[in-house]
Amino acid sequence: TGAAARGKTGLVQQADGGTLFLDEIGDMPLAAQTRLLRVLAEREVTALGATMPQAVDIRVIAATHRDLAALVREGRFRDDLLYRLAGARFVLPPLRERADLPALIERLLAGRPGSPRLTREAAAALARHTWPGNVRELVGALDYACALAEGPEIGVSDLPPTVPAGRREAAPPAAPPVGDDPLEAALRRRAWNVSAVARDLGLDRSTVHRRMRRLGLVSPNHAG
Repeated sequence: TGAAARGKTGLVQQADGGTLFLDEIGDMPLAAQTRLLRVLAEREVTALGATMPQAVDIRVIAATHRDLAALVREGRFRDDLLYRLAGARFVLPPLRERADLPALIERLLAGRPGSPRLTREAAAALARHTWPGNVRELVGALDYACALAEGPEIGVSDLPPTVPAGRREAAPPAAPPVGDDPLEAALRRRAWNVSAVARDLGLDRSTVHRRMRRLGLVSPNHAG
């Protein structure tokens, strides 16, 4: 709880006079629950190596995605700690039940470089997903899509495999004939040196490799 090795101030002591936020308290081990209950009940903490307790004045805000009452019935969460934490209670609906999901996605994308936008199909796929991981999963999905998208628009094929509709769009158009694609021309001009081509075209190496795979381009040095 408030103890820390080598004289460092523990988290409870750091929160003295303020608020201590405990995320996912439903995953806290029973031994840690016992120590937390003691701190909340006695309003004091004994630092590691100290002999005298130190009084602390803290307010606790706890969050969890679990049903704490069910955990109490299963013997995995202390009922006395649950009662001690009981106060103002706010229940946030999961993403799949929120009507403002499109607005939330728009805000998350607006804060990214280039302010990428979703195609209609990609937006529909995200709206249909059940989001078992809630906001963390959504942020991760957008990170994935933004890294994969090659322009300011995010399509269905840019969505992660965890989004079921992420692979349902029509196949991409066939690769252009040999010699018609600027990337292939640059690769041939640079003797298939990906680093040099990336510099010439102002792209990342990963983007060059991804486009090579999409166009079916293989360096003669690695063929066969």
